[in-house]
Amino acid sequence: MASRPAAAAPSAPGGSKAVRAGAPTDPPGHHMIDRARSAIRRARATTAPTLLEALVVLGALVAIQVVVFHAYYGGAASPAGDFLGLYSNEPVAWWRDGGLLDPPDWMPYVWGGYPAVASIQNSGWYLPAGIASLVGFDIHAAAVLQALHVAIAGLGVYVLGRRAGLGRIAPLLGLVAYSLSTGFFSNAPYVDIVRGHALAPWVLLCLSPLWPWRRVWAVPAAAVVFWQAAVGVYPGMLTAYAYAGAAWAIAWQIGTRAPLRRFALPAVGAGLVALLLSMPKYLPLLVLRTFKPGDVEDLSVLARSTLGTFVLPEFPGLPGIYSMNSYFVPAAVLLLAAFVSFRSPAVRAALVALAVTLVITVPQLPFRDAVEMLPGIGTSRFRLNDFRPFVLLPLVIGGMSGLARLLDARGMPLQGRQLSTRLVVVVLIPVAAVSFLVLGRFGEGTWQPTFGVLVASALVVAALGVLTGRVPGIWSTAAAALVVALAAGSGLTYVRAISDLWRVDSVVAQEALWGATSTELIAHHVDLTDSTQRVGRSARATEATRRDLIGTRYNSAYYTGIPSVGGYLNVHMSASFVEAHKALDDPATAEAAAALLEAPGIAIGWTGDLPSPDAVARCVEDHQCNGVTTTPVAYAVDTFVYEIEAEVPMTVVLNEAYYTGWSALLVDEQGRATVGEPTLGPAGMIALQVPEGSWQVTLTYRTPLEGLADALAAAGLLLAAVLTVARARALTGRRRHMAAAGS
Repeated sequence: MASRPAAAAPSAPGGSKAVRAGAPTDPPGHHMIDRARSAIRRARATTAPTLLEALVVLGALVAIQVVVFHAYYGGAASPAGDFLGLYSNEPVAWWRDGGLLDPPDWMPYVWGGYPAVASIQNSGWYLPAGIASLVGFDIHAAAVLQALHVAIAGLGVYVLGRRAGLGRIAPLLGLVAYSLSTGFFSNAPYVDIVRGHALAPWVLLCLSPLWPWRRVWAVPAAAVVFWQAAVGVYPGMLTAYAYAGAAWAIAWQIGTRAPLRRFALPAVGAGLVALLLSMPKYLPLLVLRTFKPGDVEDLSVLARSTLGTFVLPEFPGLPGIYSMNSYFVPAAVLLLAAFVSFRSPAVRAALVALAVTLVITVPQLPFRDAVEMLPGIGTSRFRLNDFRPFVLLPLVIGGMSGLARLLDARGMPLQGRQLSTRLVVVVLIPVAAVSFLVLGRFGEGTWQPTFGVLVASALVVAALGVLTGRVPGIWSTAAAALVVALAAGSGLTYVRAISDLWRVDSVVAQEALWGATSTELIAHHVDLTDSTQRVGRSARATEATRRDLIGTRYNSAYYTGIPSVGGYLNVHMSASFVEAHKALDDPATAEAAAALLEAPGIAIGWTGDLPSPDAVARCVEDHQCNGVTTTPVAYAVDTFVYEIEAEVPMTVVLNEAYYTGWSALLVDEQGRATVGEPTLGPAGMIALQVPEGSWQVTLTYRTPLEGLADALAAAGLLLAAVLTVARARALTGRRRHMAAAGS
């Protein structure tokens, strides 16, 4: 029998012939290079995510976190200003005292206490803050969480670009560029504004057919994104989300003509779920009225100098507040936008969103008065800043589209007017930067590195535009990788130039405010609910000014548990807050009001004027309280119980702040109960009519409309479950139908 021919030797990785026995072996690392080349070829051959792609994206995210935010992670640095205030203080108490499943009703820590729901910019119901609270929400943890929001934003842009069909390198550019854009740095002290920039890519993704709506988990996942944006983002930015997001979604629906059931209806369902889940935060505000939109002036500034911030890290003499009027985005994005493909549905939707944003925000437009009549528009004091994500994201989408177009030329180079027009735009951007330098009379400063990277980026982008289709594709890919690197360089020079806005010595800043770090203060937290009486509040500084009373230094109360007289609190529309301010700011009443606020929990008779400091002291020491005898019986954060004996019917004042939601129950010696009616008293405190005789008086605070809000939230969960089950059944039915058709 003839023997079989020998089997052919298998090819080595990379397509090379198998080596002969005794032939020299490949140098170390050769096989690793071949495997890397093979992985790259496999990645190019599929549009599905690959392990290599995941590693590259993860590497980019980690690199930005390490290079930019290493001091945050080490605890050495954090943002300053408002970041050290209510944004980072209140969540400690909110999640410690209650949390998502049992939200606290009352916050006793500053200004005589206030309803926990009254502070609209708190981090209640915001899940990342709740997760961070599990390990201790000190300033260090808050800074790390802020850094992670930049990673959330970058990943959102990458997923948006990938789902939009822009390849892999272009979304990587978007990840880097958006992560290093101005919103996360110039606005670093304002936590909810940073969240607004971080969640915007995800919200846009969920407001488009790019979201995988056919998946079973699509509706509940989108609902969580919408819900977290609703409860975690600055109120003015929610208006921007509504108008720019609606424009984006409508543009997608019209442009793709997708059946309503494939995108629009599931998106509406997810939005309705999010709205219902948000009711525990927003519904009580209809009664409390501590937040009233429509009475603020738009302080946005748009001038030639403002436009200069798109390409430069500073601008001498910039009008307005710099952090609210900076629009920097890494140079590569602006340059590559010159090559944008208007055939892309994502680009067209981004342009519509940008157009709506500009119509609403540009203060010089002739129909400004008509814009002011739009529902909800009055929530924003800095309209251009609030809508800024929907200026930056369209630019980033345009830059990604431009790079994807150049990399997808398929050997057809740009020629003639098509090329020259775009090159002119590329050249005009550094020329504009030079004109801004002249206009701003720049001297020595921090602008030189950013400007240098801008010029280098323009040269590389212009070369990429000229050489695409004229040189082997590997060179275009290398140039694209260089563009991504230059985008990183542009962003890094910018964030370092404005480092004072987003990075200070955290330990020094905390000790200057509180005499200790937040970590140390939390370690010494005191649980005061075992007492029969609320402890006294920390005294205000001697000769304290009105501004001092709303200073962040009092907010250490959230960490220690010991309440303060003053503090930074955003309930400016509250009648209690206003009256307390007046009493403490008026020399005629300041001493008496301070004594009343500083005292432990008491109920004291009111004779028409604020009780004197001596009367308050007697009430605390021997329970003789201006015509009534009061004895504290029990205390909880939201409940006060006193034994009160009055010889005649009398109004008593309890030194707790009055808000809608307080109730009173009076029980006499025979056990007969009478319902009292707490009202707004002097200095914003609680006033209560007490009949003649001996009474046990119980005051309890409950959040207004809490039951209805919780019921609506439960309805939201039920709706999410129904929509998910319906989607699962539809998918199961479709599979069965396909299986039957195949058989």
